[in-house]
Formats: sequence, structure tokens, C-alpha cells
Amino acid sequence: MTYNAIETSIESGSPVEIYDFALGNETFRFTSGEEAVVVETNTYVPLEISRSVMVISQEFESNVMTLTVPAATPLVRKYIEVVPGQRGILTIRRLHRTDNDGEFITIFKGIIRSVSFTMVGLTAEIVVQPLTSALSRSVPRFVYSGVCNHILYDTGCTVSQNSYRFIGEVGLVSGNVYTVTNLSVGRPNGWATGGFVYDANGIDYRLILDHVGDQITLLLPFQSTVGTGSQVQVFAGCDHSISTCGSKFNNVTNFGGFPFVPRDNIFQKGI
Repeated sequence: MTYNAIETSIESGSPVEIYDFALGNETFRFTSGEEAVVVETNTYVPLEISRSVMVISQEFESNVMTLTVPAATPLVRKYIEVVPGQRGILTIRRLHRTDNDGEFITIFKGIIRSVSFTMVGLTAEIVVQPLTSALSRSVPRFVYSGVCNHILYDTGCTVSQNSYRFIGEVGLVSGNVYTVTNLSVGRPNGWATGGFVYDANGIDYRLILDHVGDQITLLLPFQSTVGTGSQVQVFAGCDHSISTCGSKFNNVTNFGGFPFVPRDNIFQKGI
């Protein structure tokens, strides 16, 4: 029988939901059923998981789904120390155990917005915003600004990030300040400011707020998996000015700003 036939039947249905949590290049797979489910060679393990109803409305703040899971869930543990640099994506599919054809439908897809802990840390609540809500706001593609509108290394910028990458070893960690051995060799202070650093596996990353010598100051520290002796990938940063675009990246041709916008408002000061 097809999925629709079983879904609309009176007695044949045996629905179960499967959950794909994608975080970087890691995927955590669970099912709300009591037994493991194999779908397209992927195994979904049973998890004590519950969720709120799906709400789609014009009120963006109400368009969220809340899932409750045990705090010991591997995915949730990623959020205990610091929030991961990668954005978490949840996909929920529905299928029937009695369907020999293995058909399923996707009933929800969204972005993890927050993770909080309840019941003295025994359970966790995951708040997810639907993609339909996240993409329904009107956001200007470009603004009339003197700084570049491109994201560094994106298709508009065109600069190859591998050409501005340094791979080194972490020598010392103090809070959110990391010392990367030999980072200063051939790289002046500020070379990595505004850039980012990946762990050795390229799974998690952090924004670099400041770079002096071999030291980089991160917006948030890595989890304990990145420490002294760990290998990291450091990428150069950009302040989005046309001078940096030219002197550092030789990329003025693709500069995405309006550097010659007058600073004075002629409607206020006159011509």
C-alpha cells in the first residue's frame, strides 16, 4: 500500500515520526517509536521525545515548535558548554510501520533557535523555528553603504578561502584567547581579525574578534574538544573596506559596496 492509502485507512495505519538533527557534518537520528527504524539505510534510534503542535501564522515569534528530550541526548550535550558555531537544522518525517514500501513524507523542517534545560537539568527543551517563517521576512540583498555587502569568501566576493588559510597547532588556551603556534610568521597583527577558525575536522567554527601575534580572541571558546595540542584552521578576516579589499585580497573588481557615497546629507547641510 502507498503512504496515502495507509494514512487514510481506518485500521492499517501505524504512524511513527523520525527526526534528523543536522549540525555541521554531523547528523543525529531519532525516532519517537519504541523500536529502531531503518529508512534509506539510516538507523533511527528510539528516544523519549515529545513535541508541541506545528503552528504556521503571520506572527513570527509564535511560529516555533518546542521539543522535549532527555538532557543526556548526544545532540543536546553539544549545547551544554557553549553554543555550536554551526546552525542546527531539524527535519521531521512521518511514516507507517505497516508500509512495506517504506514511503514517508516530510512534515516539518526548521532551524534550532535555542536549547534550555529543565527539571534540574534532567530534560532539555529545543525550540525550532520553521524555515517558512525564517525565510518569509523581507531582507534587503544590498544596502547603500560604503562597506562591502558581500560575505567574505562567498560567490559574490569570489576570494578563495583556501588561499588565506593557516593550519597550526594550539599552544595555549585561556578562556576565549587561543595561542596558535607560528600564526604570526608572515602574518601581521589583525590578519585574522574578522575571520574565523575551524577545528581540525572542519565541523565547528568560531568568529575571530582580534588577532595579535600568535594569539586570536574568539567570540566564544570552543568546547573541550579543542585545546592544547589540537590542530585548527585559521582564515583571514576582512573589515569590508575598499582599501582592505585591494591591499589584502586584490579584489576591488568584486567589491560589493558604494565607497564613494557622500558622508554629508545635502538635505540637511545644503550643497
